[in-house]
Amino acid sequence: MKSTFGLITVLLFVILSPPHTATSQERLPLFSSKSKIKLVQLCVDHIYNMEFDEARVLYKEIKIALPGHPAIDMLDAFFISWQEMPFNVHSPGYKNHIAKLQAVIEKSQKILKEDADNEEGIFFEMSARGLLAEYYADEGSYMKAISEAKQTYDFIKKGFELTDKNPEFLFTVGLYNYFRETYPERHPIYKPFLWFFKSGDKQLGLKQLDQACRQGVLTKVEANLYTSYIYLRYENNPETALKYLRRLNKDYPKNAFFQTKLAEALVMNERYKEVGPLADELLGNSDPYYRMSANLFLGIMEEKKAQNLSDATYYYQKALSESATFEFKGEYYKSLAYLGLGRIFRRQGNSDLADGQFNLAIEWATTEEVEKEAKGYLKH
Repeated sequence: MKSTFGLITVLLFVILSPPHTATSQERLPLFSSKSKIKLVQLCVDHIYNMEFDEARVLYKEIKIALPGHPAIDMLDAFFISWQEMPFNVHSPGYKNHIAKLQAVIEKSQKILKEDADNEEGIFFEMSARGLLAEYYADEGSYMKAISEAKQTYDFIKKGFELTDKNPEFLFTVGLYNYFRETYPERHPIYKPFLWFFKSGDKQLGLKQLDQACRQGVLTKVEANLYTSYIYLRYENNPETALKYLRRLNKDYPKNAFFQTKLAEALVMNERYKEVGPLADELLGNSDPYYRMSANLFLGIMEEKKAQNLSDATYYYQKALSESATFEFKGEYYKSLAYLGLGRIFRRQGNSDLADGQFNLAIEWATTEEVEKEAKGYLKH
């Protein structure tokens, strides 16, 4: 979720395609077939709801219906990322995921070599390159990220003039408008390379993303997820984030990642009564990331609602203990746990111990708000 362009997934399969007649079947085997698009939608819905066995049954049908198509490799990549959520460049399946994206590009280019205007070839190459740009940026491979971003941008430009005709374009264009301005603010190293890309508009981007959440059909899940993330981590507006996350949890109640984000927004909005059931469910998850998240939220509740510093300390330390079993994810939640412990130790009069926690919070921080609060305590 650190992308300049956003997670462009198989849900966007049809954004470049106008209605097609049956004569397009050979040229556009996916976009011209309502039944195949519906099959892909159902498969992806099962993946979002963490029903991977059900999704694989449909995947087998899709593979038979679309032999050798880049959609198959994109679905493979989608399976990998959601089975390992939160997914990042350090995830076990990362190399395999990248290989699938490269296969998408290779097969898309074969289509475009025979038909340069083929919508399916254009779309899938755009999708794969957008994701590669995101991952290379997270890796710190700046020149590779810029190279992929430029090639993705050539495709995205087509969407700027089509948002009025097709609401599915609102997602990619909205993300571009927002992150084109926001990303270099957070990552100044990219500023010298962005002259190639037209300027964005953050407020317009937010408006377009909200429209995508309400008007999009195939893009609505990713639109709601990314818009909520923006309001949680970039705009510091958890109240607005909450409405998007409620939608996702209503539609995909088995998705632990969505549950975690909803619990985070509820905690930040001090809606503590609603957090308990979510935290209990996350505590029973087999993945330590979700158990860490639940303990963090319980720690915040005990500290700020119940004023029970002893229990709050237990939950914060339990969250950090869970986080010690994995690496390279949950940095933001770790920073909040250290920040909470720092506040508690400061209230208990142990300034030296508190300062150590504040320094650790800064070390793990991924948002300006955490850094600012921790540095504020250290100055006083």
